[in-house]
Amino acid sequence: MAATNIGVAFTRSHSALSFRPLTKICRLLNNADSSIGVTSSSTRKLVCSTHDIEFGLPNITRLAYTIKSPFSSDPKCSTLLKLCRLSERRQMVTSVDEHEKNCWRCGRQLDLEEELFFCECGVVQEVSDDLTYFELFGFDTKFDIDVEMLSKMYKILQTRLHPDKFTQKSEEEREFSVGQSTLVNRAYKTLSKPLTRGLYLLELQGHAVEEDSMHEYGTDSEFLMQIMDLNERLGEAESVADITSVTNENNAYMEECLSLLSSAFKEDNIDFAKQILIKLQYYTNVDDQIKEKLRKEMDI
Repeated sequence: MAATNIGVAFTRSHSALSFRPLTKICRLLNNADSSIGVTSSSTRKLVCSTHDIEFGLPNITRLAYTIKSPFSSDPKCSTLLKLCRLSERRQMVTSVDEHEKNCWRCGRQLDLEEELFFCECGVVQEVSDDLTYFELFGFDTKFDIDVEMLSKMYKILQTRLHPDKFTQKSEEEREFSVGQSTLVNRAYKTLSKPLTRGLYLLELQGHAVEEDSMHEYGTDSEFLMQIMDLNERLGEAESVADITSVTNENNAYMEECLSLLSSAFKEDNIDFAKQILIKLQYYTNVDDQIKEKLRKEMDI
């Protein structure tokens, strides 16, 4: 299988997998995961012997990887490959020309593929408000994203950006860490749930769903009767089994909405996407009521 070029190395620095430019590989090899080692300085390769994965270093700007055998069943290596692919996507969606920025401390121009949150000098940077939430996490701007990878990236960023880590830093660094952490929280909260992700995607495309639009798209009599039936059955539920029955039916409706939304966004069918998102909003409200009732049942 031909190697695919990427621009990252993987280490345990900052207590998590992290992106690094190839120029730092020499100093990072000593900290690399124990299953990855240098096979020879002349061939310049890294190899994970445990899982038969080979990482070659073909030039001075990229770290290439070659997958020699399937390893999708191994969570550790599967995550490694996903992070490789995520880095490739980040390079495609992040343009230095469009978002040129200098470090506020040392003054050097930042490489926003690698230094979106921290400069190479180690200082946290000011919030970049010209990036979308998708770009912030390195995803293509589309409805279907890898939510598991989103969660991993969120944990990595929050570990590094948490304000508690900057209590002894300068006022600027404390301020910027709060801003970055808040932005990452807001972006994750928006992208992690299908409803908010879909509404945000419509907003980016200039088709924001206003509150008044719910009457336009949500007045289908059959649909409203369905929602009323779910609410009535939930209100009359006297046991966990009764609540579970409503939950299963509502979940099925929500899954159908997600499938339809995926197709609608792929086909750029904005009107249909709006209709399904508003229906999903109703089902989400029912889901919230279900969870609240279950909490009350547990308290009893």
